Amino acid sequence: MAIAAPGETQSNAVLSALAPQAPAAAQAPSPSDQQPAQPAPRPLNPTQEVAGEVAEGPSIAVGPAQLRIGGYLGVTGLYRSTNGGGGTGTSFASIPYEDVLQGNVSEARLTAQASRITLRVDAEFPEGRPRFRKLGGYFEMDFNGEVSGTFAVTSTSAGFRLRHAFAEVQYSDSFYMGMGQAFSLMTPQKDQVSMWPSDVEISQAVDTNYLAGLLWGRIPQFRLAWRPSRRFNWAFSLENPEQQLGRSIVTLPSCCASDLDAQYNTGADETRVPNLMPDILTRVALNPTPAVHLDVGGVFRVFRHTVMPYDEVFKDLGGGASVNGRVNAKNSRLIGQFAFDDPG
Repeated sequence: MAIAAPGETQSNAVLSALAPQAPAAAQAPSPSDQQPAQPAPRPLNPTQEVAGEVAEGPSIAVGPAQLRIGGYLGVTGLYRSTNGGGGTGTSFASIPYEDVLQGNVSEARLTAQASRITLRVDAEFPEGRPRFRKLGGYFEMDFNGEVSGTFAVTSTSAGFRLRHAFAEVQYSDSFYMGMGQAFSLMTPQKDQVSMWPSDVEISQAVDTNYLAGLLWGRIPQFRLAWRPSRRFNWAFSLENPEQQLGRSIVTLPSCCASDLDAQYNTGADETRVPNLMPDILTRVALNPTPAVHLDVGGVFRVFRHTVMPYDEVFKDLGGGASVNGRVNAKNSRLIGQFAFDDPG
């Protein structure tokens, strides 16, 4: 969305248009007054996650800040050999088998639910506060939210959905603090540890659930990062927990199934699960050369429940770790991602 000429805010463009125009002869600058030509802007390439740490594109001046309105229209054609249902996000855990009806019929549909709307604000701190550098805020929404039973009948009224909503401040040259909803620190990184969505290592697949086996999550969090150089980054975060279990692979004991079901999310418990404490995460990123990247991270969680007669509380510790590597060749990339866990 072009708001003003490259390198020119909208307010400057409007003032320029309203200023009284001098005669043509007086407007012609001398060779010594001519400004060097501005480099052509790099073509924007929207992806599923459309914003990186370095802001791109024209902006609108709003006081001391720069506002960018973005996003894209995504009309997607889907074909699945089985009827898994849904929009552009495949439910990998429930792909139907051949012994049921849904496993014997294909599915075809068109959807615009993956369209994005983004708002971004960037501001430089005043010179009187030399230790603070930048403040940024980001919102990203799509239309993959809840749908009604009559969704596909007439109006196709897709539910508006929050994807990202966070703010980040840079202190000095190497410290960052962020808070809000963003990719979990367990999500692999492309280069330096970054809170911004296009800086993490996810695929460019059409499927909005990305790839089976890829660790990711957009989770409310508080994050601190130390980046003394590009070669070494370290980050720490407190993230919203959710103790959960899959009903398809876990059978609860008959003695206390209702009590346990009320304390573990089985996929439809909204925000009713009584979690004990936030998850604690950390991640280290190493970039020894421009061609090689490695990041290693881990998560620590405490599980807690009680059962009738509710006179004892049971706790267990759980955790996991992941390793992500990338080798950048001239015209290709080699990516490896590995993860393991001990659920307690």
